[in-house]
Amino acid sequence: MTITHGAKEVVYGFILVNSASATVLFDPSASHSFISSAYVKEHKMTMLPMRKPVIVKSLGGEMMANRKCPRVSLNIKGVKFEANLIVLELVDIDVILGMGWMSACKGVIKYAQRSVLLTTPSGERIEYEGIQPIPKDNVDKKRKEVSPELESGSNQHSSSITSSHPAPIPSQINSDSKESEVSQAKITPLFP
Repeated sequence: MTITHGAKEVVYGFILVNSASATVLFDPSASHSFISSAYVKEHKMTMLPMRKPVIVKSLGGEMMANRKCPRVSLNIKGVKFEANLIVLELVDIDVILGMGWMSACKGVIKYAQRSVLLTTPSGERIEYEGIQPIPKDNVDKKRKEVSPELESGSNQHSSSITSSHPAPIPSQINSDSKESEVSQAKITPLFP
């Protein structure tokens, strides 16, 4: 079974992932959280095999994700969080934080303010303000510019994006056969 959502709002920005700057998409319609395989390789992150692979459907076809990065350190506004991230061939973004992660952090997207409220591990509420998406060619330059801000928890560039494209939304397949026990997800380009 594949779940499909219509237009929704998401918040885009930069955070530190294992102490390196990364693009992030806070997407409450994605039931799992993902990390780009290119980012994982570039930063030599630990990958482990998944017990149960995830099938991700995109406009370009299907991908099977069978690796994850456990206990990834996320620094959001100077506060440390953790996430277990599924490794995918993402093009436009390094990390997608989905419903499961946002729910664990009591995350709420504030559409009018174009920000995300999160509860820290210590129970404090913080507000993360996103930025406008930037052309892919300028992402590395922007990462270098915002890295000092990320470490100090500053968020001077703020806004969010509205996307009419559903992000990954895995759902379990109900089947009696153990061989067909995989999750499915639907993903389309984030920034056409």
